[in-house]
Amino acid sequence: MEEHKMDGEKRLEEKCLERKVVYKGKSYEFFVDRVELPDGTEAVREMVKHPGGVAILAMDGENCVLMEEQYRYAIRQTITEIPAGKMDKIPGETPREAAVRELREETGRVADHWEYLGKIYPSPGIVSEVLYLYLATGLREEERELDSDEFINLKLMELETVREKIAAGEITDCKTIAALAMAELKGMIE
Repeated sequence: MEEHKMDGEKRLEEKCLERKVVYKGKSYEFFVDRVELPDGTEAVREMVKHPGGVAILAMDGENCVLMEEQYRYAIRQTITEIPAGKMDKIPGETPREAAVRELREETGRVADHWEYLGKIYPSPGIVSEVLYLYLATGLREEERELDSDEFINLKLMELETVREKIAAGEITDCKTIAALAMAELKGMIE
C-alpha cells in the first residue's frame, strides 16, 4: 500500500531554546523547556527523561502467557501486564541483556529462545521512554530476585484469554497490547 502525503512536506521539528531541570531523581529527570516552534513562535514543553525499558512476552510450550499482577501507584490500580523493567541497573546493558535480567528477576524464568519484536514509545508527548519488546519461549524456572520494593503476583494465562481480556478492556497496559500485536503481525504466534 502506498503512503500519500496530505499536508505536503512541512518542517515539524521544534528547537530547544532553554532547559530548566525541575527535578533529578535516581532514574528520572523532569525538564521544562522553552522551544521554538516550526513557525518561529515559542512554546513551553514539559518532559520526563526516562532511561528506557524492556518488556517481555514470555510464553510456555502450551500457548500460555506469563503475566504479572502489579499495583501501579500512578493510576492507583492493580493491573495485569507482561514482565518489564527499566534499563538503569547495569551501565552499558543492552536491551536484550536487560530483558533476560528482568524476566529472571521478576518471574524466576529463563528463556531458551529470544526474538526481538521492535520498540515503542508509550507516551511520547511527555516522556522520552523507549520500550524494547521481546518474545521469550522455552521457559525454565529458576529463583526469583524481586527488588525490595516489588510485589508481583504471577499467573499463566492462555493466549486466547489474554486476547479476550484485551478486547474486553480488562487488560489495558500498552506494552502488553503492543507486544502481543507485534508478535502476531510478525507471524511469531497464532
